[in-house]
Amino acid sequence: ERWIGCCREIENFVLINIGNGIGSGIYVNGTLLRGNSYAAGEVGYMAIGEDAFERVYSYEDYGYFERKASLSALVESVSKSLPYVKTMEGVVKEYKKQNPACVQAVSQFIKNLSMGIANIVSILNPEVIIIGGDILNYEIDIRQELKEKVKRIVPFDFDIKVAQLGEDASAIGAVADVLLNTNNLILL
Repeated sequence: ERWIGCCREIENFVLINIGNGIGSGIYVNGTLLRGNSYAAGEVGYMAIGEDAFERVYSYEDYGYFERKASLSALVESVSKSLPYVKTMEGVVKEYKKQNPACVQAVSQFIKNLSMGIANIVSILNPEVIIIGGDILNYEIDIRQELKEKVKRIVPFDFDIKVAQLGEDASAIGAVADVLLNTNNLILL
């Protein structure tokens, strides 16, 4: 998104990739934030509730935030009330029918996601949060409700956009980072 997408002119943004897990790419002052062990952006491990202490998480495992706000978490939540729902397509179908159990699960999913995004906004103060990943393949637009909930928690100005590059934004970003830093690689 920084290279050829919706953030070409934006210096401070976070792309949150929501699929079976949750990850992010963080740009601060126009530079990709990598972190000490290149784990900056592993927001899937963020704790958004007290029950995060109920187990120990390993790097190979889904993190706490992912267990609460990923698409696999949403499907799992819906299937507890509606055992015949086993996929996101099933979730979307029930949501469109306004099945109360599904609507409630989607609402909780948005609350969980908004708590994590509020943490990101309060720590990094980005101009834009970009939603990307597999979530864009489904007909449930959560942006407005997400922004309203985050705004209740943090008073900072920010926008929420959908990745122009769709579910491929993260992969394109990784390739762009390598291409843009080719001179540095050659010098090594």
